[in-house]
Amino acid sequence: MFTPALHSTRVNASDLLARGYHPVYHLDEINHCPGCGRVQWYIGRMTAECAFCATALPLQDISTRSSSGSRHY
Repeated sequence: MFTPALHSTRVNASDLLARGYHPVYHLDEINHCPGCGRVQWYIGRMTAECAFCATALPLQDISTRSSSGSRHY
């Protein structure tokens, strides 16, 4: 017989306190890699990837858009 988990808690993505540390790549700043500390990046359309250790971060501009991909001002 299947018994579900006692409590499955879902965290709302907009609840920043519950989400914890969430590094993003800021386009107009010097960004140190959280994996190795270096500052060389390959910048794509949605992510930036460290040139040394391949840690990928979402671009800050992309992470602030709505799920439909369009901006609301």
